[in-house]
Amino acid sequence: MTAYTILSDHPLEAGEEGPIITVTKAEAASYPRRKAGGESLVKVKAGLKITQREALEAVLIRSGNNMADILGRWSAGSPQRFVERMNSKAAELGLTSTSFADTSGLSRYSRSSAIDLLDLAVAAMKDPTFAEIVAMPSAKIPMNTLNTTNRLLGRNGVIGIKTGSTKAAGGCLLWAAEDEVRGETHTIYGVMLGAPGPLILTNALKASEKMVVSSRKALRRVTLVKRGTPLLSVTDQDGTVSEYGVAETVAVTGWSGLKYQFGLPIDLVPGETPSEITVKTGAESIGVALEQLS
Repeated sequence: MTAYTILSDHPLEAGEEGPIITVTKAEAASYPRRKAGGESLVKVKAGLKITQREALEAVLIRSGNNMADILGRWSAGSPQRFVERMNSKAAELGLTSTSFADTSGLSRYSRSSAIDLLDLAVAAMKDPTFAEIVAMPSAKIPMNTLNTTNRLLGRNGVIGIKTGSTKAAGGCLLWAAEDEVRGETHTIYGVMLGAPGPLILTNALKASEKMVVSSRKALRRVTLVKRGTPLLSVTDQDGTVSEYGVAETVAVTGWSGLKYQFGLPIDLVPGETPSEITVKTGAESIGVALEQLS
């Protein structure tokens, strides 16, 4: 969410470096204390100049908590005000189980859920710069060589996204993997939370890899409803009942057990004939035209 919010407020084209950010004396001085506390950090010094993209690489590849604070101060004036922006973004995305108390997520008061993380991943991966960075196994920035802890990258179609681990949260991985079905490339999103110890991140990666392999193996084209199948009926003021179905067969890419919801327009009034229905699963929603059957 830190990177998503930064890129929403300060967009970058893929490959663009962006503005220069200067590390303050206070930010540099906090490094030894935070390092002693066991935080995941990147090396900095007072006056260090780093580009916006390099700062995002430090956050997304190395989990640099201090760089998350630096980005927050640069973007919003202070890390605290930036956290307000993060929570606003969560509300915009409809992440009802998500709230942030800090820029990095280390605070025990920063919370989310598996479903919210998946919706956030879909939104974030639409940004080319975000997608480009999380697919990088390593990078070099001033004073640091960054190496990802996401050892699934480049295997079984995995293209991102982000690891995370603390004793409280266990081992976690939010991942994205591509697969091809009938000549079309699709992206599968998954999340592993709370992998147990003692090797919490290793266990999260192992469990995630099983999910990646099994979901790609099961992915196929599924027919949800055929044209000519009655889906709804409309009764007019004279009591005449008319049946409606989809104007064309609805087929989606998915797997057995995936749930889909059909919905009508929210502003529909009694007796009104809808022109389409909505088919939704997870973060994906499509509109499908209706036709009268009788």
